[in-house]
Amino acid sequence: MPVVDLTVDRNLLCPNFDGYKLSFDAVPVLRQGFDRDPLKLEPHLNQYSLLHVELFAKHNLLFSDPWARHNSYYMNKAHQLVLCSYDEQHGQPRAQRVVYTMRREDHGDGYQHLVGDYNYTLRFISEKYCVVCDGMLTYHLLETGDRRRDTSWQLVTRSPVTSDMEQRGFVLYDARLDMVQERKQISLIGGHVRRREAATPQQADVHVMQLIWSRWTLDSLPEAGWSYNLCEQLETPGSIYYCAFEPRAESLIVCSNGQLQTRAQRDAELNAEQEQEQLEEQVMEEGQDEEEEGQETAEQPPEPERLPIPNLEEPIEECDFPLGSSDDDIKMVRFNLSTSGITHTIFLGAIPPLFATSLRAGYPAAFVTRQGVDASVWLQLYQPSKPGEWGVRHEGNLHAFGYVQASKQQRKFIDCCPQLEYAVISESYRHLFIYKPRYDSAGGLRNRNGPQVVIGKQNLVTLDDDLGEVLGLVTATNVITVLTEHAVLYLQV
Repeated sequence: MPVVDLTVDRNLLCPNFDGYKLSFDAVPVLRQGFDRDPLKLEPHLNQYSLLHVELFAKHNLLFSDPWARHNSYYMNKAHQLVLCSYDEQHGQPRAQRVVYTMRREDHGDGYQHLVGDYNYTLRFISEKYCVVCDGMLTYHLLETGDRRRDTSWQLVTRSPVTSDMEQRGFVLYDARLDMVQERKQISLIGGHVRRREAATPQQADVHVMQLIWSRWTLDSLPEAGWSYNLCEQLETPGSIYYCAFEPRAESLIVCSNGQLQTRAQRDAELNAEQEQEQLEEQVMEEGQDEEEEGQETAEQPPEPERLPIPNLEEPIEECDFPLGSSDDDIKMVRFNLSTSGITHTIFLGAIPPLFATSLRAGYPAAFVTRQGVDASVWLQLYQPSKPGEWGVRHEGNLHAFGYVQASKQQRKFIDCCPQLEYAVISESYRHLFIYKPRYDSAGGLRNRNGPQVVIGKQNLVTLDDDLGEVLGLVTATNVITVLTEHAVLYLQV
């Protein structure tokens, strides 16, 4: 299996960067109220696993439009999709506008949110289409028209994520529109946390993230409609740090600290574990019978003295390690659908990607990793003419940002603008940190026999107490849009 290396482009590094200087310049913050508060769902009492906590705590409830970066959307408590738009020419936010109201006909409980359902997820796939996952059971394909104008959105089709209605609660990780053999193809990857029963009585039940790969297809015939099909089901017991399709969606890129398996591979492994357990039980029973026969004819030896140390032959459990000391093997893998296997791997060690962000409309999401003290931004490299080759390219660098984000223990959202001119870290309450790496040449200071020293700029924005929790964050060229419990904020940077 090919191993892909993260090769840093030294031309993007700044060896004379000397950190960030705290700036006391005020950051203009424009506040805009709601007609209805944003919708935020909380986990159920039985959703106690780490995967559930990450799924609900890290969910960004403000959705950015890659084709119009100054437009963002959120779902309110009336299940209305609301547009938040910033007028860059006048430097003022436009009035909020409802662009679509979710249809919630009472056909059983499939259209009514229950405790434990996931939050809404929205992904734009082109200038005129987007996909909404209602967090319950269904995908909705919407035709938006020209989103730069006041157009009405229309429902094109909707489909259940899976035919198994016992699985409830889904999040949409990625969606992609491609033209394949003269027909439109929309690839979808959704996630659901489920409880997996133990294979043997000696094991414990675990929670796994189940990834459901599906597609909508539209033939070029005049009266053809969208057809929905399931492609593959994957699962991993680890956290999902990155999940995105490559161009043409023939492969899926997943970063996790757990092993990624298909359902067939998991079933085969389960059968092997059960057969191994049966064999071990049979051997133990035969050994006990032979031991009992030997004890009847031979004198029993004296009992050995108990040692003050545990039996080293017993396996060490995860709980025997101090918290955070066990080594997590974090990998980014490329899973190919046609071969139903992993074709490429990137080993990331124990540090997961810092965040993922959209740099260009229509391209797969970029991911950011820590390289020394810096944060490096990577984009997928894929050529349709060479489907067997895959790699990543160093697209940009956030100087010293890897060191900075590691010091922010209360961070919730991290993002950067498409031009990499600034990065932002948001806490759950009160504080946002803005970092501009290309700011100042330190007033002409130089290293001895070296180039001028470069210093970045750091701004601290303190939010009002009455705003409540930060629910979402998106970035654009000169503005950061922040969704809180009681208002939308526009930070002019």
